[in-house]
Amino acid sequence: MKPGDFIQKVLFVSYVPSFIASKGDAVNERQLIFSVCDRLVKKNGKCIVITNINAEDIEKNRIHIKNVYMTKPQNSSLIVLPLISFQPFKAILRALLSLILALYFSIIVKIFKYKIYIYIRESENAFGFLIFPWLSSKTIVKIPFLAEEEYQVPSMMSGLSKAIFMSLDLFAMKYAYAIAVNSEFFLKTLISKRGIVPQGKILFLPPGVDYKKISKVKSWKEEYSTKKDKNIYLIGFVGSLSKYQGIDVLANSIALLKRFQLKKPFVILIIGDGPERKK
Repeated sequence: MKPGDFIQKVLFVSYVPSFIASKGDAVNERQLIFSVCDRLVKKNGKCIVITNINAEDIEKNRIHIKNVYMTKPQNSSLIVLPLISFQPFKAILRALLSLILALYFSIIVKIFKYKIYIYIRESENAFGFLIFPWLSSKTIVKIPFLAEEEYQVPSMMSGLSKAIFMSLDLFAMKYAYAIAVNSEFFLKTLISKRGIVPQGKILFLPPGVDYKKISKVKSWKEEYSTKKDKNIYLIGFVGSLSKYQGIDVLANSIALLKRFQLKKPFVILIIGDGPERKK
């Protein structure tokens, strides 16, 4: 490097409410974000992951929080912020919190001259970042579901909740650099329900699993498989079996496998979903 040359450091900021615990969506977000952080190590990049947790759930998730801290890449920092769990007020609080975070990172970028990239899950968490053009132009917002269908609210507040969630989605679809969705099926649903097409780029980020983990499972399977196991195809699925978040991907995958007319039956091993999901 010549004297006077300047290497701009990379800052990757992610704000995802689903990050702690063993739910399928949390597993997928951790894998995606930490894989990005691992790649940034070579570029002297830094990652900051911000997540929320229900205030009443802090104690029961203490072990999960500790495990995430222990397994995160060295160049990443994890910030856990407790919030109330009652919707739609939780969405409003997240939107206000995102505004505070956006102001903070605006200052950080100006002072330290970072080249910033931002990944945010759910539109309310992106609200503050999308207000500022210098941040919105670097922001990818993942809309994984229709919030009014995902979150349980009292019937008397359903109309207000839907209006809030729709407004936040429309704002994200208009100002984000890119909108990420799980599948083409959900993209069509989102456009139909919200009435507009995203103004920025469209990215498909379906539920997936880190290849390194697949390799470990494969080696374990080869070592400990029984004769009974050898008579089936074992298919692993990591994700949430919920509308728009993976069940359509799983259905399409099974349909694809059936086209091959496999001689042995296949068994699906579902990882990351179950009774904990609605707690």
